[in-house]
Amino acid sequence: MLPNRFGKIVQETWYELPDHYRRVNLDCFALMPNHVHGVLALLDPVGAGLRPARVQIQHNLSEIIRASKGFSARAIAELDPSLRSAVWQRGFYDHIIRNADDLANVRRYIHQNAAKWEFDRENQNR
Repeated sequence: MLPNRFGKIVQETWYELPDHYRRVNLDCFALMPNHVHGVLALLDPVGAGLRPARVQIQHNLSEIIRASKGFSARAIAELDPSLRSAVWQRGFYDHIIRNADDLANVRRYIHQNAAKWEFDRENQNR
């Protein structure tokens, strides 16, 4: 898939995340016509303190995804003001990758997802 100008903004925003969050390490990424897939690692997590570690990680991830959506939505709205409030859906799906096999499976899914787009029920051209 070749990204349009909005897709290029989303890609650039993804690849710039480590510039804004020093603890983020990017892995695979796929831009789809109506969503994105990406794997990132949160390095050197801050000690959990009074919060359980899972809550701390989720908080950090939520902040990173919120910022990524915000950066890209603002840049897209500058190109097309009619899209100011319609770029991203609320929330996101996350999955903690616990081992090398899980990571390999997630990477495979992400890389194969684009090839399956022509059969996706949300593809209006199928």
